Amino acid sequence: MSTILSMARNRALMTVATGHFSVDMFSGMLPLILLGLTDPLSLTYAQVGLVSTAFTVTSSLTQPFFGWLADRLGGRWLAAGGILLIAVMTAVMRVAPSYWALLLLAPVAGIGSAAFHPQGAANASLASGKQKATGMSIFMLGGNVGYAVGPVAARVLFAAIGGIATLILVGVGALLSVAQMVFGPRVQKVASVKGPATAGLNDYRPMAPLAVAALITVIFLRMWVNSAITTYLPQLTKASGFDIDYSSNLQFAILFPLAFGGLIGGSMSDRIGRRPIIVGSLLLAAPLLLLVLMTLGPRAYLFAPLLGIMVGASFPITLVMAQELLPKGIGFMSGLALGFTFIAGGIGVAISGWLADHFGLMPMLVALAGLLLIAGCAALLLPGKEHQTGDASIPQAVDAQPAEV
Repeated sequence: MSTILSMARNRALMTVATGHFSVDMFSGMLPLILLGLTDPLSLTYAQVGLVSTAFTVTSSLTQPFFGWLADRLGGRWLAAGGILLIAVMTAVMRVAPSYWALLLLAPVAGIGSAAFHPQGAANASLASGKQKATGMSIFMLGGNVGYAVGPVAARVLFAAIGGIATLILVGVGALLSVAQMVFGPRVQKVASVKGPATAGLNDYRPMAPLAVAALITVIFLRMWVNSAITTYLPQLTKASGFDIDYSSNLQFAILFPLAFGGLIGGSMSDRIGRRPIIVGSLLLAAPLLLLVLMTLGPRAYLFAPLLGIMVGASFPITLVMAQELLPKGIGFMSGLALGFTFIAGGIGVAISGWLADHFGLMPMLVALAGLLLIAGCAALLLPGKEHQTGDASIPQAVDAQPAEV
């Protein structure tokens, strides 16, 4: 707890986490914007899905490019520009005149999200010093909370305030963008910096190929399970006779603690090592998922928060480990890891849907527990605490670089 409180006083880190909150808040507004435009623009369900897909695919696939760009150009302008772009596009989408306009604006908004995330994740790592997993967990907590707040903010802005909301969104985006430029970490170009900031790079010990394969497996299977639970557990509760309020409450009971699971797991991993947290959280998540499925009803609320915490505990840790695969290109690796995470979720949901159609919802969801066990066993191949790096492995934020913005 003391580590988390000390990190909360890190101005550069909190600025980046606030930026993550805002970007994901704007992303979370998209479903409500589409809902509000469905009748005025006579949108079909397929058109709503295509607009959402255009945003998601663009924001996922372009993240490695923006991460590569961040490594070459350095500075904070990509993160700041990403916030402003997604804010403006979200505001304009609310007053879009047609479906085709939405289909054009959505991928541009996705580019704003993609521009922010790799640079934001890299800045969070650079601003965190030795406590990288804790810092990354705070960064990811900002995004998770922002995404949860997005639908509520959209409902308040567009229902209570109306047309003025468009100007408010643009103004908020501009202020947060300026905040990134003024208060965000000043970072040298990681790909080209020389001297004390990278003095330890020659001593960096890369992970073995088997460990890299294990890391990819963990990220893929964990996101598959996370996305499948989010998508299909409400379908199961509905098929089991529960109303929409119960489905919504059960989802909240999993997803809200999941956001804080990363904070718990990240801070603990900086103390006792990354591998024990990843292995333990995944192996414990498997029986907790089964308990939720077996106790649908009021008793499920006892296990749902624990399930969320365990699923979310390893998210920031694996992102930091992915960054360390290429110490001189942490922006690129951040974009690659985050983009891969989104794609993995999409692939997993599609496979889970096929399995549910052929074998049933409950058998498919039970099988997800098996995937968690496989991921936990794969995590045993990850490097131990003796391989865990500190300041020497990745360059740190440099506050005295006024030319790099």
